Amino acid sequence: MTGPTNSVYEKSSTKREKKEGSTTQPIALSTAFGWVLMGTTSDTPTKMSVTMFATTESVDRTLQRFLEVEDVPTVVKSSPDEEECGRIYTTTTSRQPCGRYIVHLPFKQNPPVLGDSGDQAAQRLFQLEKRLEKSPELRNEYNEAMRDYLRTRHMSKVNPTLADSQTSYYIPHQAVIRPESSTTKMRIVFDASAKTSSGKSLNDNLHCGPKLQQDLLSIALRFRLHTIVFTSDVKQMFRQIVVTEPHRPYQRLLYRFNLNEPIQEYEMNIVTFGQKSSPFLAIRTLHQLAQDEAATDQPIKTIIQRDLYVDDVTTGTNTEEETRVLQQKLINIFAKGQFELRKWASNSAKFLGKIPEEHQQTSSKSFNEHGSDYTKVLVLNWEPAADLLSYKYQPNPIKFSKLAILSGIARIYDPLGLLAPITTDLKRLMKYLWITEVGWDQPIPEEAATLWAKYHEELPALASLRIPRRVTRTNATYELHGFSDSSEAAYAAAVYLRVDSGTEVQCKLLMGKSKASPATKLSIPRLELCGAWLLARLLAYIRPNVATLNISNVTAWTDSTVALAWIRSPTAKLKTFVANRVAKIQQNIDVENWRHVPTSVNPADCASRGLSPNRLESHSLWWNGSNFLRQSEHLWPQKLPMSPTNHRDEELEENPITLVVRVKTEECPLLYHSDNFPKILRLTAYWLRVRNYLSNKRNSMLTTPPTADEIEKAVKAQVQWTQQVAFYDEFCSLDAGKSCSVFLRKLAHFLDDDKLLRVGGRLKHAQIPYKEKYPLLLPKTSRLTTLLIDYVHRENGHPGSQALQNILSQDYWILSARIMGNLPVHRVSQIKPFGRAGVDFAGPFEVKAAMLRKIKITKAYICIFICMATTAVHIELVSDLSTPLLKSALSRFISRRGRCSDIHSDCGTNFVGIQKYLQNIDHMLRHDTFVNHLAEHQITWHFNPPAAPHMGGLWEAAVKSTKTLLHRITNGKVLTYEELNTVLHQVEATLISRPLSAMSADPSGYKTLTAGHFLTMEPLVPIPSIPTMTDASHNLTVTPRNR
Repeated sequence: MTGPTNSVYEKSSTKREKKEGSTTQPIALSTAFGWVLMGTTSDTPTKMSVTMFATTESVDRTLQRFLEVEDVPTVVKSSPDEEECGRIYTTTTSRQPCGRYIVHLPFKQNPPVLGDSGDQAAQRLFQLEKRLEKSPELRNEYNEAMRDYLRTRHMSKVNPTLADSQTSYYIPHQAVIRPESSTTKMRIVFDASAKTSSGKSLNDNLHCGPKLQQDLLSIALRFRLHTIVFTSDVKQMFRQIVVTEPHRPYQRLLYRFNLNEPIQEYEMNIVTFGQKSSPFLAIRTLHQLAQDEAATDQPIKTIIQRDLYVDDVTTGTNTEEETRVLQQKLINIFAKGQFELRKWASNSAKFLGKIPEEHQQTSSKSFNEHGSDYTKVLVLNWEPAADLLSYKYQPNPIKFSKLAILSGIARIYDPLGLLAPITTDLKRLMKYLWITEVGWDQPIPEEAATLWAKYHEELPALASLRIPRRVTRTNATYELHGFSDSSEAAYAAAVYLRVDSGTEVQCKLLMGKSKASPATKLSIPRLELCGAWLLARLLAYIRPNVATLNISNVTAWTDSTVALAWIRSPTAKLKTFVANRVAKIQQNIDVENWRHVPTSVNPADCASRGLSPNRLESHSLWWNGSNFLRQSEHLWPQKLPMSPTNHRDEELEENPITLVVRVKTEECPLLYHSDNFPKILRLTAYWLRVRNYLSNKRNSMLTTPPTADEIEKAVKAQVQWTQQVAFYDEFCSLDAGKSCSVFLRKLAHFLDDDKLLRVGGRLKHAQIPYKEKYPLLLPKTSRLTTLLIDYVHRENGHPGSQALQNILSQDYWILSARIMGNLPVHRVSQIKPFGRAGVDFAGPFEVKAAMLRKIKITKAYICIFICMATTAVHIELVSDLSTPLLKSALSRFISRRGRCSDIHSDCGTNFVGIQKYLQNIDHMLRHDTFVNHLAEHQITWHFNPPAAPHMGGLWEAAVKSTKTLLHRITNGKVLTYEELNTVLHQVEATLISRPLSAMSADPSGYKTLTAGHFLTMEPLVPIPSIPTMTDASHNLTVTPRNR
């Protein structure tokens, strides 16, 4: 902690201990987190500031491993990446003439995507050197390890001319101290996860590979079956496997043996620690060795593939001679791959007598996780001399917090579950702390603290626990007996091996497991069923691991008559929760092998209720099982007959009468997911793809974009769904072979091969596409219809209603297709012509002052008024956009058409391209003088909202029509002011004479109504007469001149 320390002192308690040095030195302050260094930083800035935080454990990782150990291992299917890694190994691995294997690094992409890593490797080297300089002994060990790499040619110096930081990867390295190791106390580990300048590391570019190593649980199980056992270690297993030369630049490192030397570049020639692919490459190479050198010796091949946990061989036989032969075969086969077996340990002194002492294991064998980076509280060990299993206890300071308790519980490593009665109470404590939601570092409730203190005090008693390793006898018959039980706190299972030698019957505990009951409260019978399911999984896991014993019988015991009745029942009669677990139990254990045991003699009761560490060692029921197992079978508890009273009625599946009713469905929910029609079609295509994948169980790509064919199927699916909702009765009639409603019969409808409703007609023999000949029928009002019309309208440049309907009719026939919005009140209210008007401006237009040559051309504007009720048009010509001229135009309009109560116009900000022009209009309309003029005439001016041109569609259409007619009459000629005004009056008369309704084809029908009828009782533009040669005076002539 850097910076001013006064505030920290003022706020810190006087009880805190402080240690102060000189004025330039930091101060140490004792806090709740431990000792903290504080002080000011140097005024001179440095180029780099390095901060390091070190932690020795990760609670979530520790807890996850604990839960994995406490669970029954399951087989996990290999992923595509793992299968690809195996393929790379199979196709690229080779051997040297001496038999050593050469492997390729399994890159995800070859060559890998890496940036510069040299600078970071140099910085990490400087940090390592600071650590080594503080410990001369560690420096000597590190130098010796590096020299050993060079002597054995496992590492070589890089030619400076070949060094390239851009195409290589420099791996930072560090020393890992392992005090418990009997051979190598210090090991160099390489950090292949260090990021390069591209943000990617070597490990990011490597496949991890599938899990090849056996579970430690299965190895420990088989280890207890042999008469004579031995263990051995493969010396420097990773270092005996060579990496192909082209991949060695990705294993470069920087080092110097003392600070006076320049930094040298080296590259590793072998598989190194720290790469995530290294465990796979090592184990896969041993398996390959077994295939290559022991193909004809199946027992040896099986041992190499099943009895190795990384580099530890753990196996055995039944006689001294078999053990010696097996050892020699293993030594010879491993030697062919340049592997050496060492650190031999055995329960047979005769076997060890022929092995040099320097190659013997001097300490007990620990059944611990390989490469575990955290310390265990309890670890299962094997003592070879006494041939006993024991638990090594490593004391840990007691702390009363949720974090400390969970960490302490997770440090108990018991793969065989022999301590299940103890871990049950600890799991219950863990569950209690989780439910109470106490903070990680907050004080825990007194009840929990008392229980934790009690167990912490009694755990050392387990160090004196001794369990015989061997559970078999010579020339004996074997049976497996499993017991399950449950309480409100937990459910558990225990499996025993019954050994009958002919003269004596013994029972030995093989494995136990317990689980805390779920936080969601379950009934006791359901918990008992969970215990039976746990037992079924245990037995299914144990049976293949003890197959060499030729098990004659497997029996499962439970003290719950209800659970037993469920197990013996057909799953169809049970509810889902019970039926699912019963089905899994029946798949693993035959129903006839389930029997009832009284609670008082059920050894699984010890694990479901829990035992204290002080009681566990002497608890015979847990270690040896029920006494009746050591007696003849006719003295065992008798099988209970199947009785209906054993069921719980609430767990029986009801059998109601089933009625098949066709229910009218709603529209597809996907249509309401978005207003974007193409997006909805893509979602529908994905939905159809997933449905097809689930129904056909095909390995199809679910993430690629939909194809054109899939989009077409999505359209048909949405149309079919909409038709079945809108025309439900018609579909029912068609399914029943009945006639449909009259309005559909007029359309000559029919169902095509895709069960889609199409419209027929008179185009059967037309040479046009099928979908145009028979368009799909859509209802007038539906979500699909609305989205389709909106999409087609936007995609085709906003065409008019007739054009839009023509485009849609090419594929679809929409009932009553033209839909118009409601007209505003001022459009449908009864009022005199021009009582309410809309106004808009058009221009500028070029005009001449007179019909003379070289006359100045000026600008003029058109002010168009349109009646909101009759659509009659009034046009005024103005010379500019000044307020006085607008007042004059408005006055002329009122004088000729009468007073207007309301005038509507645009806001003046609708179009950016003519912003200046519109700003002039807006300024003119909002000028105080003009506003006062409106008030005097009692006229209210209404502005439309900004960016809403559709609200002024009436006058926008009038402007368009005016410009069109004006262009057709003048043909682009520049007119004088009077000529333009005359033409505009003719345009006005033409627009007023437009029909307001559809024209009748009946010659005897009424005349078409126009806006002129509301003004003068007749159209203002009569039908023009055919001109004659003598009627030329009536023509408007414009003298040709240069314009």
